[in-house]
Amino acid sequence: MPSARRLQTATKEERKEWSYKVITEVPGQTDAFIVDGFGVPVRLRNESQCYFLTHFHGDHTCGLTKGFSKGTIYCSKITAELVTKIIGVDQMRVVALEVGQPVEIAGVQVTCLDANHCPGAVMFLFCGQGGWIGLHTGDFRASDRLISSVPGNGAINTVWLDTTYSDSRYSHPTKEEALAAIGRITREENEPGTIFVVGAYKLGKECCAVRISEVLNRKVFISKNRRKIVDICGAIPERLIADGENYGVIFDAMGRVGNSPENLADLIEAGYSKVVGFRCTGWARKESCWRSSRYPGCVLYSIPYSEHSSFSELEAFLRHVRPTRVIGTVGKTLAEREAQVTAVAGGIMLPEHRGRLESYFGCRPSKASRCSTVKGRQKKENDEVIDLTDDGGLESPVKSIKEEPRKSFCYALANPIPSGSKTSATFSVMKATLGAGALSLPYTMLSAGVVLGVILLTTMAVFSILSLVLIVRAVHKSGKETYEDLVDSLFGRRWGYLYQLAMFIFCFGTAAVYIVVIYDVVSPVTVHAFGESPESWYGHLLVNRLWFSTLVTLVVLLPLSLMKTIDSIRYLTCAGSVCACFLIITSIYVLGRYGVSPTFTSTMLWKSADLGSLVSAFNTYIFAFANQPNIPEIFTELSVATPRNMRKVILVSTLTALCVYAIEGIMFLVAYGALTQSNILTSLGPRLNLGDPVIAATFLTVAISIIGTYPLNIYPVRTTLLHSLKPKKYETAIGMIVATLTVGLAFAVALAMPDVNVILGMVGALAGSVICFLGPAAFNITLDGGKMFSKRKAHYWAIIVIGIIAFVLGTYIAILDAIEFYRNRSSNNN
Repeated sequence: MPSARRLQTATKEERKEWSYKVITEVPGQTDAFIVDGFGVPVRLRNESQCYFLTHFHGDHTCGLTKGFSKGTIYCSKITAELVTKIIGVDQMRVVALEVGQPVEIAGVQVTCLDANHCPGAVMFLFCGQGGWIGLHTGDFRASDRLISSVPGNGAINTVWLDTTYSDSRYSHPTKEEALAAIGRITREENEPGTIFVVGAYKLGKECCAVRISEVLNRKVFISKNRRKIVDICGAIPERLIADGENYGVIFDAMGRVGNSPENLADLIEAGYSKVVGFRCTGWARKESCWRSSRYPGCVLYSIPYSEHSSFSELEAFLRHVRPTRVIGTVGKTLAEREAQVTAVAGGIMLPEHRGRLESYFGCRPSKASRCSTVKGRQKKENDEVIDLTDDGGLESPVKSIKEEPRKSFCYALANPIPSGSKTSATFSVMKATLGAGALSLPYTMLSAGVVLGVILLTTMAVFSILSLVLIVRAVHKSGKETYEDLVDSLFGRRWGYLYQLAMFIFCFGTAAVYIVVIYDVVSPVTVHAFGESPESWYGHLLVNRLWFSTLVTLVVLLPLSLMKTIDSIRYLTCAGSVCACFLIITSIYVLGRYGVSPTFTSTMLWKSADLGSLVSAFNTYIFAFANQPNIPEIFTELSVATPRNMRKVILVSTLTALCVYAIEGIMFLVAYGALTQSNILTSLGPRLNLGDPVIAATFLTVAISIIGTYPLNIYPVRTTLLHSLKPKKYETAIGMIVATLTVGLAFAVALAMPDVNVILGMVGALAGSVICFLGPAAFNITLDGGKMFSKRKAHYWAIIVIGIIAFVLGTYIAILDAIEFYRNRSSNNN
């Protein structure tokens, strides 16, 4: 079978492990079917062009990004619209299937059946050659109506089964019974000044909010982010959605309700006399109620409402279907899925198969004995059941889509860093980290001493890893894809503006630093070549800071900043990361060739603690490791965007940056001693003019490194301002205008304050402490719910305290440094 040949690089154990997402057993299929498997390892899905998406929940779309270009996605109409409008997948890559209408895909007839889950959720019925039938349920709720729509009595060979509730303790009521309970509680709790809150995931459980709205005869408030999804799926009628402030129900994220009624206390403080929250989940085995002792007006109901099949419903479904083989789709490991399937189906399988119950229930009986009766069995069903063995005359929708050529070895050589790969993400994080901060590290070692400097540097690296992990956790848990969306959704627009201001200062200031550094990199070469006062116009252009900075900004920096995504410049970021690491080679080379500086003394290894020097050094280290604004976009652009994958990226990139910083900082300090300048390039300049080729190469690589880093500071500024402006159209054009204005303003600041160390200290203190410490910790305190102050949140509060101290002391020291800079410049001019 062709699909089997594509998987020859994977082991038998791997194919078995992933067979709940990679389907290759359908007789006659000409391609492997990937069901909800956008994160399946590449060696298993290989060149498959057929992707099936059962519904739009995050655990099923994991790994799907707007850059999807691997094949075609087949799904329902609602899911197709969500995939294209919310994620941004190209419409040409998505095919919407009609429920109940069979189509031919890769030699197999595929039919969508309603899954009774969230809006747009479907099951996929596969009919292969010889009457073979398979059913992938995705996530489903096996109501009587759903069961009657599925072929039964052994007609289905293989079922890929949603075993979420494989424990017999979870036999929750039907949807209708749970909704009736919600309506009853609403009538009992309703009184003047009461607001009702329903917690839900991105998609699903809209009917709970609708039931409350109908009982109260009041409208439902939906946040802007959720409103777009609701409008697409149409699960809440337009007439019930509030446009203004006159509403009685809030339909919000599950975390908004949480596990404690005290999560609703902010609504009491907002003026409501009573708040009634509904936590609707199948994990609640019975109806329960909690009332807050601290906020008597807060009430939280846990309702056993589920959109997954209960244990008893799974049993009823399997008794009807009686498949030969059952494959569980829930569980992290094969053993977990095996245990869940055994728990549900162990006593229900056909007698002839019960003795062969394994993880996939062993082997199938011969198809010939079963296929001959499939057609007759289906004709005995009601008229709504489709004749699945008829293979005549269907036009496949995939014919209109051009197939991509198989990726050859030459293609792999030409694309060594695949878009969305962990390698690409690692280089992006490294490049967002390594930059102008490396140039000031030797000077901070001189100010604070080598021992304290390395201790502070390592401490900041640890804080950086923790900060980045917290941001990834918040992005993954909240479903938000930008730093700004996190702030808005968790703290509201007022606090959002504060964070946006901090991010703008951080990125804007960093961009200004890079313009200063680029001139410092090139000026020793141009001055040596043309002299300090050249007569030729081109010499003047290259020597003068104003004209040279203008040239580089217009010709190089601005065009790179207009790129639409970070991933578009992944090769440049890769080159920039490698070039930044070249500083290690240069520091070792300078020390080895020119020896230890006569001005370097043992007192520079350990200095008595000077608060001003330590705080100034810490400010620079905050800046040196600051890459937080780029992390949400880098994370979401991963092909398999899981926290585990991103943690690997963070560890590798941050530890690499730590090694680069520590080695080059110490080596340059030993090589230059007391002559170490705030920008190490200034110290290297005289030896460049003597024609040292390695130092010349260093200046070139630093220039590439800075150019590669510059766009990473414009993207967050553009995202921040677009988030505030929220343009309804021409978003790309407005983004380009914002990027152009930002580059222009950064250019002006670079000319007004051309001192790297002063700008680094100011940016690190004012903005770095907010973005690196306060923001990530606050995100997770809010997302975790429960009491604001608790032991399990102690580490979050510790980070916040450190951030506040860094902000206050750092800003004070940075202001003093700025005043001293202008005093010195004024005295020099005089």
